[in-house]
Amino acid sequence: MLDKDGEAISGSIFAKEFDGQVSVTGMHAFERERFEHAAISGRMYVDAPHEFRNVTFQYDLRFSAPIPRAMTAAERAAALTSPPARAATAYIAAVRRSDLAAVQAGMTADAAAAFRGPDGAAGLAGLRGDMPADAAVVELEPQTDGSILAKIEGHRDGIVVGTTLRMIETPDGWKVGKP
Repeated sequence: MLDKDGEAISGSIFAKEFDGQVSVTGMHAFERERFEHAAISGRMYVDAPHEFRNVTFQYDLRFSAPIPRAMTAAERAAALTSPPARAATAYIAAVRRSDLAAVQAGMTADAAAAFRGPDGAAGLAGLRGDMPADAAVVELEPQTDGSILAKIEGHRDGIVVGTTLRMIETPDGWKVGKP
């Protein structure tokens, strides 16, 4: 565990020799590369072998990890009006009004390929049938590959119907990509 200043204060070692885990303090060192509210990376180690319950241990590792946290109300409002959210909203509107050309324009070339040719209209009808009339973007979740998952929710027969769109940034703006 690190404190608010990035100083190592405790840690747990998981091993069958300890019947699962043991908590140890005062020996861990952390060299930060990144220490922010959304991500952490660096080197964590103990500088010399230590012994506990007749088990000698030492470690030295590099790591990088996101730090999940709930969005603030302001961050959520900004996310829901961001370019990927606006693109997802436009795509949903095009599906709801059965505008095949606008649906295709809102998709990456790979994703739109499934809606070209004689089966395109039938594919759109299937999408429209699955999309509740009140469907809307409710959350955006950035992915490590640079895409953003747009979580969509609407209501049908008193239940929440949800789906996810993978938003991809292209030279022409944000588009719906293949799942």
